[in-house]
Amino acid sequence: MKQILNIPSFYDRVGYRWLEKDEGNRTKKELRYITREIPPGSQIIECGCGYGRIAIPLSQMGYVVFAFDQSKIMLQEIKRRSALTKTSNLAIAAVDLPNPESLPEADTILFMWGTFANIPKQKQLAALRKYASLLKPAGKTLLELPDIDLKEYPQMTTDTTKVISSSPNYGVVLNYS
Repeated sequence: MKQILNIPSFYDRVGYRWLEKDEGNRTKKELRYITREIPPGSQIIECGCGYGRIAIPLSQMGYVVFAFDQSKIMLQEIKRRSALTKTSNLAIAAVDLPNPESLPEADTILFMWGTFANIPKQKQLAALRKYASLLKPAGKTLLELPDIDLKEYPQMTTDTTKVISSSPNYGVVLNYS
């Protein structure tokens, strides 16, 4: 029988250090891409924020960020790092990725590092609709889907969303209208 990976316990087990191996240039490129797509001062929800490699710099740039993760280890680390940077416009919480509850309204929702793929396929459309309901008018969702053919995800291009731009390396920006 195929074993299903428990994502929060996986990240609790491996911690954040192995994620840092690819941090440098990749993070800089991703931040450039995000800041081109999202106006300064926007309210952002980062889903699966990990140790804060995207959420903390965005909050330092003046974005208002609500960052969440399911991993206790990752939440401890982002809290530690955000305290060191004295970031004031960053809220951090534990939220279930496939079943988001108690999230604020936002201009943009980010799923970086392939986070969206951690939602079981049978729950993805319902989760996407739930996240879309949190967006302000003309809100966007940025999904980083490395090396994924969008044909495998028809729910992202049907009645729920419209792809407004894409980058082969950094993801897809979706507009809910």
